Amino acid sequence: MEDQILIGARFLLAAVFGIAFIGKARSLQRFRGFVVSVVRLSGTTERTARPVAATVVLLEGIATGLLLFATTAWWGLLLATALLTLFLGVIARAVRAGVLAECRCFGGSGAAMSYPMLIRNGILIAAALPGLVHGLLHGLDQPAFAWPGSLAAAAVGVGLALAMVRYYDSLAEMLLVRLAPPRPPVPAGADRS
Repeated sequence: MEDQILIGARFLLAAVFGIAFIGKARSLQRFRGFVVSVVRLSGTTERTARPVAATVVLLEGIATGLLLFATTAWWGLLLATALLTLFLGVIARAVRAGVLAECRCFGGSGAAMSYPMLIRNGILIAAALPGLVHGLLHGLDQPAFAWPGSLAAAAVGVGLALAMVRYYDSLAEMLLVRLAPPRPPVPAGADRS
């Protein structure tokens, strides 16, 4: 069972990073959109932000490859965790500073930087931690891929990743709207600006 959990987490992270990599790298327009987000988040020029954005995209691709194909997925988990921790810091800084920038985490337009993004990245880090701890305690070899349990675990991981990419922002927004205190009604004839 422990092996299936680690395999599921590995494929969850590989799918999330793979979708992020492909989403940003598949067209120049999407990459440019990501560069604009980096400019807004960093307060630098586009010339400075372009190599930073390219490095992030490259590292997302490397993390995907390591998680899927490396003889030890531990390095992929480590890189994924490092990137997610970096993203947590950038998002927290943006939220605290009130910077209005779209995430463009997956290449297309996305939600503005917000607390739910911090939670999403925290969930993904939590998914990576068991594999990192397992690697430190039991050696860096990845669990053996045993049929059919491992295939099911991989499918669940990919399914969770697809659901997270597709529905997380909408679900978080819906919950925030429902949990927000109601606004008092504006009296008739009052200035609505």
